[in-house]
Amino acid sequence: MDSGTNRGTSPKGPVSMRIEEVADGVLWIAPDVPGSGIVFSSYLIRGEVNVLIEPGPTAAIPSLLEALKSLGIESLQWIIPTHIHMDHAGGLGALAARFPEACVIVHSRAVRHILDPARLIQDTRAAYGPEFKRVYGGISPVLKHQIRETSDRETIAIDGRSLEILPAPGHAPHHVFIYDSLTQGIFCGEALGMATDPPLPAPAAPNFDLETCLNSMGRALALTPRMLFYSHGSTRTDATARIRTAMANTRAFADMVLEAMKQHVSPADIGRLIRAHAEKHFPPEWQEEMIKVWLAGMRDGYIGYFAGKGLPR
Repeated sequence: MDSGTNRGTSPKGPVSMRIEEVADGVLWIAPDVPGSGIVFSSYLIRGEVNVLIEPGPTAAIPSLLEALKSLGIESLQWIIPTHIHMDHAGGLGALAARFPEACVIVHSRAVRHILDPARLIQDTRAAYGPEFKRVYGGISPVLKHQIRETSDRETIAIDGRSLEILPAPGHAPHHVFIYDSLTQGIFCGEALGMATDPPLPAPAAPNFDLETCLNSMGRALALTPRMLFYSHGSTRTDATARIRTAMANTRAFADMVLEAMKQHVSPADIGRLIRAHAEKHFPPEWQEEMIKVWLAGMRDGYIGYFAGKGLPR
């Protein structure tokens, strides 16, 4: 399918999205979430069995449903978020309710939070501000009977391809990769950095663990993937080179923050330091809101990680 913009309607008025076939049987759907300034990406693996990877926030669901309708998709068998942060899975409950036949696969550490999203809502409010619902929508629970939890390597076979779901902790303890055997690609969420050139580190969430994150990147590299499917951007084919660069940049930014902490640099100035080193790599589609979210995650996440380790000493 050629890339383009489709428009539809929702109870709140017109919605828009981009749809593009980016690999064999894989369609990239980029819904528009007005006011967010953030790039959201969902992926549909289409066939006799339909798989939706990354539902995105609730505010993206009307646009996503319009895209699925335009593609003739009447059912989903699998819904798989890479992790349950709001920008990746805030709309998981709403989408699962729309497709009650679908099985939702999440890491075992995510299950209690999608059954009762109170803690997820609290963390989202802390990260995005008290008005997050106005832009991104609320977060609703998933029904227990729809959930399939995984804590180790798991494979599902569909239409001549297999999807291998692999733990990828670091950015979040419940993060997973999805490796597609047909494209030899990884749906990587935020575990392998950002879809920038070169790949900047992903923002560090409250439970970020640097060494665990780097170990997950190393496991992804060992798969020698040919493609990366990003959740805040589209795809890249120089996969192994990008993973290596993301690992190097993650270490470099971590070292920079730790050195600044040793020099008693204030958090605000650490944020400015991070921006000074990164902003030439911000892509045009990153609006100021996305930049602010990324910078806050980098600053607060890395400072929190090192402080939790008792560093600097």
